[in-house]
Amino acid sequence: MSCTIFVLALFLTIFSACKKEYTDFPYHNIEQFQVSIDEKSNIDAVIKGDSIILYWPPFINIPDSITPQITVSERASILPASGKKVAYSDKTSYRVTAQDGNTKVYHLKRLNNQPIFDFELARTMTRGGLFLLSGSYFVADTSKTKVYLIDKSKKETRINPIALLTTARLNAAVPAVSVIDTGSYHIKMITGSRTLIKGPFKIAR
Repeated sequence: MSCTIFVLALFLTIFSACKKEYTDFPYHNIEQFQVSIDEKSNIDAVIKGDSIILYWPPFINIPDSITPQITVSERASILPASGKKVAYSDKTSYRVTAQDGNTKVYHLKRLNNQPIFDFELARTMTRGGLFLLSGSYFVADTSKTKVYLIDKSKKETRINPIALLTTARLNAAVPAVSVIDTGSYHIKMITGSRTLIKGPFKIAR
């Protein structure tokens, strides 16, 4: 009888140990959040608290959507799923569910890593003459860099087309007399996701 009791006690001990081994995992962390920016390069987000902080590289087009590859805690799940396209927006969030059912919500933080640019007017403007800005950190893409003249009534006139654009120089023509008059104007420059207004500057005859 004592032998039977011993075997039964041993069985219950082993069963109890096995049961503890299979307790549901309580972990609901995002361990890695990676986004491809081209065929060869990836960027890793910083996971801080409930934030997924993604610094987009400077001078690279910022997309409207991303398709991240995500690693979460063992036996946890995530929605939206890893590999699913989502909006690259501060409104995008993820919910990680641990095996035991507990959840944690993470929020995407889209941060601009574009350097702050600056410009100076390199010569006096004249109607129909050359318009020359020199500076630093211009986005050398005419679809992402625009220049406007702002008059005293706050009316904006775009300087277009841009004849020359580099990361440090912008050259275009001041509109003719039929479009703009002489006087004082502010210059507004948009390059990438940043905007700068300086002035006033004079337009001579």
